[in-house]
Amino acid sequence: MWVDETRPLLQGARLTAYEAARAGMPYRVLPDGAAASLFARGEVDLVVVGADRVAADGSVANKVGTYGLAVLAHHHDVPFVVVAPASTVDKATPTEPRFRSRSDRRRR
Repeated sequence: MWVDETRPLLQGARLTAYEAARAGMPYRVLPDGAAASLFARGEVDLVVVGADRVAADGSVANKVGTYGLAVLAHHHDVPFVVVAPASTVDKATPTEPRFRSRSDRRRR
């Protein structure tokens, strides 16, 4: 399993890698910018990402690198799957693009 480091807070390098290790899954952490070369070499057969928020229509807001992974997956015909708990769904937001993270709302 390839694990993006997920800058700037390194959630992938810290959390995803930790969970993979706990589950006994082999993994390698890679810089966010390295994903394209893995796709180009045919080394990616599935992309799984989390979500910070999901709108009522299924639109997803997540870390900055997620869009790039989605574009790469589409271009290389690789399945792209979003996995998130039901608590992530924001039924009050009918569709993206007006997502703001909870921390953004606290700062205002």
